[in-house]
Amino acid sequence: MISSGIESVHVKQIEALLKKRDFIRHFTPSEIEYCRRYKDMNIHFASCLAAKLAFLKATSHFVKLDLNDIEIKHTHSGKPFVKIPRNHHDFTISLSISHTKTIAVALCVITDGKHFSARKGKRYS
Repeated sequence: MISSGIESVHVKQIEALLKKRDFIRHFTPSEIEYCRRYKDMNIHFASCLAAKLAFLKATSHFVKLDLNDIEIKHTHSGKPFVKIPRNHHDFTISLSISHTKTIAVALCVITDGKHFSARKGKRYS
C-alpha cells in the first residue's frame, strides 16, 4: 500500500449544500445523472462526495488534482471506481463506499499495482 484515505459525509449536509446553486458544479454530469436515478438522491451525492474526498486524502502528497478532476463511476455490478485524467496515475486505486440513511463513508486505498493474494500467492493487477 502506498496510501489511504477515508471520509464520511452527513446526508443532511449534502441536502443543505445542494440547495446552493454553485455546489452541484463539484459533480460531473454522469455523477449527477447516477445520483438522480435514486429516490433519495442525497444519499448518493453524499457517497460520491465522500469517495472524492477520500481519494484526495489518499493522493494529496503525490498528485495534485481538483475535486472537479475526479469522477466516481460504477461498474455494471455496482462496484465504484475512480476515473481521473490519464496522465495523473501510475498506481492502482481501490475504492469502497457504504452508506446509511444519515451518513456516507468511503475508503480509498492506493497501491503500486503489485499486490498479492495472501492465500494463494497470486499476483493481481
